[in-house]
Amino acid sequence: IRTVGVRDHHPEDDFRRIHWKATARRQALQSRVYEPSTAQNLVIILNVATMAKHWQGYIPERMERVVSVAASTAAYAVEQRWPVGILTNGALPDSDQAVKVLPGRSPGQLTHIMEGLAAVSPVATRQVEDLLREESPKLPWGSTLVVVTAVVTDPLKATLADLHARGRRLVLATLDEVDEADPLLAGVIVRNIAGGLPAGETVTLPGGQQ
Repeated sequence: IRTVGVRDHHPEDDFRRIHWKATARRQALQSRVYEPSTAQNLVIILNVATMAKHWQGYIPERMERVVSVAASTAAYAVEQRWPVGILTNGALPDSDQAVKVLPGRSPGQLTHIMEGLAAVSPVATRQVEDLLREESPKLPWGSTLVVVTAVVTDPLKATLADLHARGRRLVLATLDEVDEADPLLAGVIVRNIAGGLPAGETVTLPGGQQ
């Protein structure tokens, strides 16, 4: 990867990105800016929460829809021979371990992703904005983060704005109706994925009650 410049250091930058000569010259931490890769690199961030508050329960139809969109996105990336991975805030059954498949393009990559999506719990272990803040520093620089979510909250929009300001490429695929002119979504590609959802939806409470 070729370095094409430097910029002010951000807290989430990998330590190895620090450009020490530029740092000494400017007397402030500087990070390398790399030449963009010609190969697209996708990380799908799946938010399993289908309502703003986890204690409100979840809507199975919406959960099915976001999982389907995440799976289709992963399959398309593999078809294009792009490295792809997935992170979710939903855990595996009988576990507190979140579903996480790091970006790659090995022959079994899509199988690993599909197995994780098939098993993921509909109950969020943490807010998706917390997942983004904690995991984004560990993801390859230059990756496009595709956030697939049924619901868009103000904290999520604020986190997306912060990540965009730090140079992350972002796509927001959502069932929610959002104002694309919202300043917090400036620079974020927004896609509505609500088409085809049934008019009547059933809320399932934590524990399986309806």
